[in-house]
Amino acid sequence: MMFESKYPFIFILFTFTCILFVGCEDRNISPFEEKTGTYSMYGALKIDDSPNYIRVKNLNTPFLSKKAKSLDAKVTFEDLQTGSRNILEDTVVNFSGHYTHNFIVKQKMDPASTYKVTVDGKAAEEPITSTITTPDITQISLSDPDSVACTQQITFNYKNVPDPESIRMKIGFKYKGQYKWSEVGKVDQVKHRENTDEMYLTLSTRQLLVEVFPPPEIGNRNVNPLYLNPTVSCNQLDSKTVRVKYLHFGPDWEHANGGYGPENPLQSPDIDGGLGFVGAYREGTFTYDFYTSAGN
Repeated sequence: MMFESKYPFIFILFTFTCILFVGCEDRNISPFEEKTGTYSMYGALKIDDSPNYIRVKNLNTPFLSKKAKSLDAKVTFEDLQTGSRNILEDTVVNFSGHYTHNFIVKQKMDPASTYKVTVDGKAAEEPITSTITTPDITQISLSDPDSVACTQQITFNYKNVPDPESIRMKIGFKYKGQYKWSEVGKVDQVKHRENTDEMYLTLSTRQLLVEVFPPPEIGNRNVNPLYLNPTVSCNQLDSKTVRVKYLHFGPDWEHANGGYGPENPLQSPDIDGGLGFVGAYREGTFTYDFYTSAGN
């Protein structure tokens, strides 16, 4: 199938991080692969959902070449638990003359499972492969699950996240009629609890407000962000319900730049015989309530 696109030619496979976490900052996988004689593949596969897509490129094909309209390769997706194997359908997207081949993964993937992608074609002497391990289901708990004070410390616990799996967390507050969102990381980061399969974050709602409504001092290395005041207080919010989104990344993302894809795809160890990166993640949401007092 062929699709036309008026958007820029760079096909961003990791748009889920753009949409959910970084306000559409560009964190792209470079299309300018330099190695020849093989294939590259890229994919961020969301389990519990379908379809997903894996982009495959023949590295012998010049950039912006019309020859890129066709791809002499077969892509298979195998469930290593059941042994079932599917040949993936190719869809071609034209980004202003840059043709990308995006193979459709229609089946839903299971948590804590392993899958294998194989690209077999004339550009490589041997098929190139990538093995994908999906994360298990995250168990979430709060140290104070009921309504808490604005300045009260809350510990967010994410259980069943063994290292090197990881969690990225985004926080949302309703202000002036709409929810404002930001990834958590300016004040503190979600981190692993030593010798456990848990990740955690301990902050108050007021400190979380600094993540979404940061003061000018937030980037000053000499200032501890834990003691900064947000530009919007708890009392100024439209709602006392806080929304939380999180992504649970599988172990394949260990060297993938914190969930944004490999820092250098030309040196990525994830593709056997080729270039690129393919990994799986889960997505979830939850809420909690807080209350305010004078001055909050």
